[in-house]
Amino acid sequence: MARPPDADPDKTKRAILDAALHAFSMRGLSGTRIREVAQAAGVTDASVHHYFGNKEALHAACVDACFQAMFAIGADMIGHIAGLPEGDRVAAAVRFAARAARAQPDRSRFLLRAFLFEESESVRKRAYDAQREIVKAASGLVAEDPRFGRRLPVVALGVLITRLALASDQECSLISEEVGDAEAAFEAYLVAVAELTLAPRTDS
Repeated sequence: MARPPDADPDKTKRAILDAALHAFSMRGLSGTRIREVAQAAGVTDASVHHYFGNKEALHAACVDACFQAMFAIGADMIGHIAGLPEGDRVAAAVRFAARAARAQPDRSRFLLRAFLFEESESVRKRAYDAQREIVKAASGLVAEDPRFGRRLPVVALGVLITRLALASDQECSLISEEVGDAEAAFEAYLVAVAELTLAPRTDS
């Protein structure tokens, strides 16, 4: 099918991806229809098919876009914490990741659904393969303790950060008695969990 006339390909693809990310994040692969994505993006069904093929390919493009963004965030985070004392890096990294996750709720919801709730085996595999690279990079930020593997805590922290990024102010307020500062409570809780779970074990 030919490219739609007078279309700006990059702008159109971005609009479709944004609309698809929101739809998939809310309803998953099986609950999303190409027509609703097209309507939300302000394009025709044919345009969605032209740029992305079928629904599965569109979902895969959303996975790829999310992880490209996460790798970019990871690179920024490493630059942000590189000059800090080693003892301050975990807290700084967690706060950086939490703010990035909270700034993009559709992406956070999409990733959480893909990892935990998606029924399609191929979708889960694609998400896990992409996640493996993120976990490997994130694990490298933490000093290795030969008695304690770091990957499970990093994965658990990633899920927790992603979930709490979607929390309402009321949910965040359950974490702290401080009223009116849910964002600070959210970050302080995540830092406390990270420092406890990633701290070197001292038992023999």
